Amino acid sequence: MSRSQHEKILALFDFDGTITKKDSFLVFIQYYVGSLKFWIGFLQLSPWVIAFKIGIINNHKFKEKVLKHFFKGQPVTDFKQKADYFSKYIIPTLIRPKALERLQMHKQSKYYICIVSASLEDYLSAWAKAEGFGLIATRLVKENNQITGRIAGKNCHGFAKVELIHQKYSLSGFVKIYAYGDTLSDLPMLFLAQDRHYKPFR
Repeated sequence: MSRSQHEKILALFDFDGTITKKDSFLVFIQYYVGSLKFWIGFLQLSPWVIAFKIGIINNHKFKEKVLKHFFKGQPVTDFKQKADYFSKYIIPTLIRPKALERLQMHKQSKYYICIVSASLEDYLSAWAKAEGFGLIATRLVKENNQITGRIAGKNCHGFAKVELIHQKYSLSGFVKIYAYGDTLSDLPMLFLAQDRHYKPFR
């Protein structure tokens, strides 16, 4: 059934920190490799953490360093299996109740809802699909049935969120846009909307 013009409203939601209580990317890494390898891994990555914090390397490069350290060479089939489990059983435990209420409210109003996240499409896609949400997220390069640790295209962060939103949607087709975020990097996305919400569910 096609929506009437007055129903063409879009709601854009950042995921980590906005919808969730924790950074799902870090939770996924810890779930995937275990707590010991998680903490040892970030100790080994500490020079890159410092370089990122002081602005020597950008978000994209730092994220690839983390991805390569923990996931490079992992079989795609194993990665997908664990990502799907995480999506089904762990993501629901991370979601803020007030965020879930707002998502359901927009869903009942038949708004177009899209999750726009720097976290991985691999573990967000099954959850978003089950909930009936659109998804724009960071994608990984996979070669020879293995995870490479490289990002396909752009890390969905900051101004890249706006670019990727424009690629997916013709915003002029919506009579109103809502946007929800919780960090300064979400501001470019928030300024796409007439109805903006910063850290709304805390």
